[in-house]
Amino acid sequence: MLETVLAVIFVTFVFLVLFELAYSTNERIILDYAAQRSARAKTVGLNDFMCRKTARLAAIPVSGSRQWPTGDEEFDVLNKFRNYLESEDESTACGILRYSRWKDMDLNVSSGGGLISDTKAEVRFAGGFIRGEAKVEAHAPYYMQ
Repeated sequence: MLETVLAVIFVTFVFLVLFELAYSTNERIILDYAAQRSARAKTVGLNDFMCRKTARLAAIPVSGSRQWPTGDEEFDVLNKFRNYLESEDESTACGILRYSRWKDMDLNVSSGGGLISDTKAEVRFAGGFIRGEAKVEAHAPYYMQ
C-alpha cells in the first residue's frame, strides 16, 4: 500500500509538470503569433496603438478571463472585434472589450530604416518569463516605387 501511495504521488507530480510545460509551450506559440500580427501591422504602416490592439486580439487565448463585456449578455464576437479595432483611444477600446491580462501586456515593436526594413515585435506579459517574438520583412517599398 505504501508503494502505491508513493507511485501515485510521483505520477501525479509528473502529470502536473507535463501539464504546466504544455501550457507554457502553448502560451509561447500564441505570443509568437501575437508578435507576428503586430509586426505585420507595423509593416503595413499602422500606428503603435493599432499594433497593440492587434497583438491583444491575437493573444486572447492566453489573456485570462473576459472582464468586459460580462458573461451575462450575448457576445457577438465579430462585431466586438471589429468595434475594438476601430476604437480611437484606450478608454473607448476598454469600454468595448477587455481581458484581465491585457493591462500586463508589454509590446515592443521596432522598424529598421532604409529601403527594405525589417519589423521586429516582442510580446510578453508582465511578471512572465515567456515571450513571443517575430520578424517581418517589409515588402511594401518594392510596390511603392
